[in-house]
Amino acid sequence: MEVVKFVIYETPYACWDWELKEKNLEFLEGIDAGYFSYVASLNSDHVEGDDKHRAAVCLRLAYSHGLEALFALLCSAVQAPQCAVGWVLNYRNSDLLSLVRKISNKEPVYTRFKQTPVTWELLAKHIHGGLSYEEGKRMWIQKGFGRLWAWFAREFVDENMALEYNGIKHGLRARPGDFILRWVTKTLPEFPPLPKR
Repeated sequence: MEVVKFVIYETPYACWDWELKEKNLEFLEGIDAGYFSYVASLNSDHVEGDDKHRAAVCLRLAYSHGLEALFALLCSAVQAPQCAVGWVLNYRNSDLLSLVRKISNKEPVYTRFKQTPVTWELLAKHIHGGLSYEEGKRMWIQKGFGRLWAWFAREFVDENMALEYNGIKHGLRARPGDFILRWVTKTLPEFPPLPKR
């Protein structure tokens, strides 16, 4: 029986299984990488029509969902590369947000990496290190992904974006559409001054 010990943000876990390596690979290979492209293509035809607001909400939801999925997988690589399935199936959103913030701020995190601090650039170097391109192109790809993930991380931890994502995924608490703000100035009658105490 195999056992893998890992951390989700700062909480220790252990996973036991007879075929843990195979199940981990099966989990990773089972991720539908085309799902978000599919959602985008379904909705892109409707961004100009009568359902433009619904299409826009679907696209925002898919984007936020995609960011969560991306960072869940990246953070599982940081903390549990041998047990991504255990990390992804057990993390809480608060753990993920805290870990993404710490990595973005170059703060210490629990990790299997020998190099510290863990940064998006370092993670991109490890993930894209096996590319068979010549050294210059491989470094260009690694730097590009590191910068892209850092940019995505800023959006992912943005409180307004998190509130929007939460509102949409929990039943469309806000009605999509145009925003209008109106105010009217009105002269109020004067009130007598308050008596002194």
